[in-house]
Amino acid sequence: YCAGLHSKQAGVTILLHRNLNFTLKEKVEDPRGRYIIVMGRLDLDDFVLVNLYAPNNEDPTFFTDLLPILSKFQSSYLIIGGDFNIVLNPVLDGSGCRIPVHTRTQPSISKLISDFHLVDIWRALHLTTKDYTFTSPVCLTSSRIDLILISSSLVLYTLSTEIHSLTSLPPQPLTLQLS
Repeated sequence: YCAGLHSKQAGVTILLHRNLNFTLKEKVEDPRGRYIIVMGRLDLDDFVLVNLYAPNNEDPTFFTDLLPILSKFQSSYLIIGGDFNIVLNPVLDGSGCRIPVHTRTQPSISKLISDFHLVDIWRALHLTTKDYTFTSPVCLTSSRIDLILISSSLVLYTLSTEIHSLTSLPPQPLTLQLS
């Protein structure tokens, strides 16, 4: 499932293994390619899967506009992953002299997390670890701006979540494994 593949500035994809017993019920694509939302049934449970690529400037409306769209989906489980382009905790998730603090965007993300009872699962499983998904050699900074937020009810089913250092180029892949 993909959105914005013909855009040079954005584009997101959700890939599911062909052997996964997933039945698509609904799909919402952002025309700008900033997000895709897939709602479906996995075995006996309903899931809403979201991949997003947030703007890299202060744009609190991006997350505010997502709230009513996500509210339309009645689901037991929600998983939101992607490039949030924001550091949630500059002390733990940033390194370097100029980690930007997005004072206008932060409340929008906090509301999303609160309203949908979401957990930053990588941070929850790596309480004090410093690891980064993006490094800017120009700004001499490293940050964890790629996140996976999951319904709090999924935490018990989480086997692992990892940041993989596969290449020297950003971004570094972030994975989640559920039982």
